[in-house]
Amino acid sequence: MSKRWFINQSSSNKRSSSSSTTKRDVPSFRNIILMALVGTGIFVFTVNSLDRTQKKTTFSDIEYTNMMKGLRRRVTLFTPGEIDVNLLYFSHNNNSSTKKILDQLNLVSNLVIDPFEVIESFRNDSNGRYEAILNDIKSVYGNREYIHHLPDRMLVSLLRDYIKEHCQVGDKITILDFPSNMSDAMDFENEISEIKQIYIPKDENTSDICKYFETVDKVTLI
Repeated sequence: MSKRWFINQSSSNKRSSSSSTTKRDVPSFRNIILMALVGTGIFVFTVNSLDRTQKKTTFSDIEYTNMMKGLRRRVTLFTPGEIDVNLLYFSHNNNSSTKKILDQLNLVSNLVIDPFEVIESFRNDSNGRYEAILNDIKSVYGNREYIHHLPDRMLVSLLRDYIKEHCQVGDKITILDFPSNMSDAMDFENEISEIKQIYIPKDENTSDICKYFETVDKVTLI
């Protein structure tokens, strides 16, 4: 009898001990879960905060297109239709022969822009911001050749400043020997104005410039 009581008492003690241990373990487990949830919440909040404060560095095709349209609206000097811009493109002709061809075309223009003369006007402006760099480039490449060695986008920047000062809404403009490359062609339309028409010699109809403007039906072969 006493032996059986000892066993039962022992079992009771074990159950009591086990129950007590379980009760002690439960709060610890809950604390772990709670800490994990709190930690996760802090992490998510931090990531979201970073997403809101950091600049966006990647874009979908649609986002990028919309962004570029927004930039164009902000920086284009003249909106479509405000001025007419015609280009006379000859990649191999000298400037004097280009002007002769211009006379033969009888284009209606109240302003003919020669990029070389524009560049020279900025180079000779002793108080201008471009004077020093243009003279440095000229000293390396020579009198007329230097205009073909300007830094990227500089020619379009010079044309933009010149047109901003000398042109107004309603003007009809012809630019000689321009563009010299695809980058200048696209930068001009993004920063200054849409191009109405470009005149290109028939023997240059395979050039990248010709192909580019043919896609928007702006090429006249001469």
